[in-house]
Amino acid sequence: MIRHYALRGHRHRIRTGRCGCASAHEHSSGHRRAHHCFLHYSPSGIGTVEELMEVWTMNRLSEIDKPVGLLNTAGFFAAFLGFIDHMVDTKFLPAAHRHSISVDADASALIDKLHSHARVDVPKWL
Repeated sequence: MIRHYALRGHRHRIRTGRCGCASAHEHSSGHRRAHHCFLHYSPSGIGTVEELMEVWTMNRLSEIDKPVGLLNTAGFFAAFLGFIDHMVDTKFLPAAHRHSISVDADASALIDKLHSHARVDVPKWL
């Protein structure tokens, strides 16, 4: 658990492991270095969505090159994906960026998609 949050009384009721990180940024930086991909799989708070967007942006900026996946259990991320689709429809986001995140409701299918990840490079268009 991030020390700052533990000191404020924000403890996860299920997770008991402690990372000893001083900040959320330090915690995320460690994940970006250590993991082969980024998989967001559970309904959770705004911090998870923020981290997803940060990793997606870092991929776009070529700061990292790791697949990103959303396990859309029971359609939990449907509204979020609808917003992203709206960004594409209004030409705020290239369609290729939308499809650079692997999404599936089935965990095995999502893992297969992550294994076959191919980097999406879109020229700067604005």
